[in-house]
Amino acid sequence: MEKTLLKKSLICGMVVLFFGMSILPIAGSLSIEKKPSVAMNYYLDVDCYPVFNGTMGLNGWYVSPVNVSFMYDPEIVKTIFYRINDGLWLQYITPFTIDEQGLLSFEWYYINYSGESSEVFVTQLKIDYTPPEISVTKERIGVFIWKITVDAYDNISGLHKAEFYINGVLEATVFIPPFEWTCIVKWKQSWTIMVKVYDTAGNFADAFFTTSLSQAQSNNQPSFQQYSQINLQSRLISQQMNQLLQNLILRHQTTS
Repeated sequence: MEKTLLKKSLICGMVVLFFGMSILPIAGSLSIEKKPSVAMNYYLDVDCYPVFNGTMGLNGWYVSPVNVSFMYDPEIVKTIFYRINDGLWLQYITPFTIDEQGLLSFEWYYINYSGESSEVFVTQLKIDYTPPEISVTKERIGVFIWKITVDAYDNISGLHKAEFYINGVLEATVFIPPFEWTCIVKWKQSWTIMVKVYDTAGNFADAFFTTSLSQAQSNNQPSFQQYSQINLQSRLISQQMNQLLQNLILRHQTTS
């Protein structure tokens, strides 16, 4: 019985091994399409490639128009063509400037002196030199407590963060819209509250407003000095009540 099982196991193993060996050449002959990345395209073709010049911001975004020129081997490359965002193919003559904003597709190819065309190469350009649009509203929800709300908009690189300052000192950073912050201003005669909103490229827009003790005292709200007087009077009344209670206890102990 054991020999029979052993024979069956050996036969099954040989069948599986034979089947695996037979499909390996087939699998090896299958062609897998590999598309080179933008970086590979950019650097493998040393005969012709574009050079971008502009002010670099954050996260790979240019924060200025971008000047484009081509580096190429004049003994190989005869004519260069390029296009932006699937537009018309244009012949490269001299350096030019791209002032269009957004995430752009830049393609190019060249023709050599034998009349042969290269493959089409592609890379991406990210250009955003427009600050966000912001609108700031403020609401006093306490004597020295303010709620700051920022309505911001940026349809190019997108919003990144908002910073809140009091008298030039960074107090809070908020990364998720809507940008809101509740602050307690310090005991000074006046305060300047500033908001700076950044987009992903690093452009920013700011807004500020100044508030003072006189504003904090509006709507019949007590001032800081009035609060101090009220606290002092409360302490005096409390001390007098404690003294009166102690006198009553002492008198009761004496009479008993």
